[in-house]
Amino acid sequence: MFEWFSTAVASANAAKEISKSLITLRDEEMIRSRVFDLTNSLMELQQQMMQAQVEQMELVRRVAELEQALQAAAQSSDVRQRYELHKFPNGSFAYTLKSEFKDQEPEHYACSNCFEKGERVTLQRAGGTGWKGLRCPRCEKPIVLEHVQLKRVSRPRQPLW
Repeated sequence: MFEWFSTAVASANAAKEISKSLITLRDEEMIRSRVFDLTNSLMELQQQMMQAQVEQMELVRRVAELEQALQAAAQSSDVRQRYELHKFPNGSFAYTLKSEFKDQEPEHYACSNCFEKGERVTLQRAGGTGWKGLRCPRCEKPIVLEHVQLKRVSRPRQPLW
């Protein structure tokens, strides 16, 4: 008579163990699901952080470019402040050093065309048929300073025969 009771208790214990294992399996599945969600979230976060790092590197590069451009502009401004516009007797213009800077560099003229574009190009002596003056080696703009009279050379006539 007690045999069926002990069998029932054993069956109840087995059912209890099965239900515990089912609960454990259910909890493990929930945990696995949550771990999977957490892993996906972490991977997404990592991808966003890498994208932010790429953008930060691009911004750092752009800041460096802008700092270089600012420095070049400041240097150009410093150079431009040292020059003044000079008008030649024929009405042409070129830039020359202001008097307070003439002891620091040799006297020279800078092409006004190139100077206005932000480039300091020293004019070179030049001449052509009937003129002497200066010429820009970059833009080829001439400044005629003097007209030269060409001498006519007479040659003795050769006999025709």
